[in-house]
Amino acid sequence: MVLKIMFPMLSIIDNKNVDKKNIREVLVKMIDSYIKTHTIKKEAHEELMAMSCLDKDVANIFNDKEMLLTMKISGILVKGGLNCNNIEEKMV
Repeated sequence: MVLKIMFPMLSIIDNKNVDKKNIREVLVKMIDSYIKTHTIKKEAHEELMAMSCLDKDVANIFNDKEMLLTMKISGILVKGGLNCNNIEEKMV
């Protein structure tokens, strides 16, 4: 549940076959999901972020999920035809 609150975009990527035809649709859904989740559950988001500052294990979980999300989005962009050097570093 906690990871779904913080990273709703992962379930969209994992449950959708992304290709050049639907890349825009998937990215729009991801952004909308991110905004909706962080708006509706703002207090939960703030509490989880505070926990990540106090607990290394929680911070590591969030860091790992952020890196996973970065890798998946960069993979989608490359698959969609956006090829650039060091895309992961440019996304962070």
